[in-house]
Amino acid sequence: MKHTAFHGSKLLLAKFRRIMALCFRTYGFAYLLLASGHISALQPEDVLGEYWTDPLFGVASAESSQRVEVLYQLLFPKVIDVFSGQTTRFIFENNSDQVHVFLFSKQPDEALKDEAFRSFVADELFHATQEIASNDGHVHSNTDSDDAKSMVGSLADRPTMTLKPFDKREIIIAFDEPSTVLIRCVLHGHEKLGHESVIKVRNGDFLKEKKVSP
Repeated sequence: MKHTAFHGSKLLLAKFRRIMALCFRTYGFAYLLLASGHISALQPEDVLGEYWTDPLFGVASAESSQRVEVLYQLLFPKVIDVFSGQTTRFIFENNSDQVHVFLFSKQPDEALKDEAFRSFVADELFHATQEIASNDGHVHSNTDSDDAKSMVGSLADRPTMTLKPFDKREIIIAFDEPSTVLIRCVLHGHEKLGHESVIKVRNGDFLKEKKVSP
């Protein structure tokens, strides 16, 4: 009897593991209920981990996309038009052998007066310059999902984009009102190299009217 009970427990454990494996292979946020009642319902983060850091999280929310190319002495395009009330995905492609830290801000000079922000930039630069080259001396693009965060941010968050050499990453920004916003590399001397573009946020009220119209 003890052997039968033990064998039955092993079968239940194996079945439980198969169920858990299936749950981890899917992206459904359904609760997992067990008849035994010993395990409570799972939350999304129990199955997916920190899913909000996934590069695909928030992508579906982007209503427009803009490509930004980083060259040695140029950030292209120099002028970008977007609408207020929209979320815009900015896809950065660094075609230079330099590290860059781009800030989205109406007043980047004011941000640089903040000691905490300067410390953040220095920390970003330090980590970005670590292990960017392999042992054979060639620089490789960074495609790690942990580094490619695409959460929807606002200007109040001081959204930044750190790029390693020949990197390609993206960020999603929500613009609440018409304004002029700068994308500037805040590393010393990079502004003089032309690593700055202007975002003209146009009035997007007409888009809200379209959404509410039948």
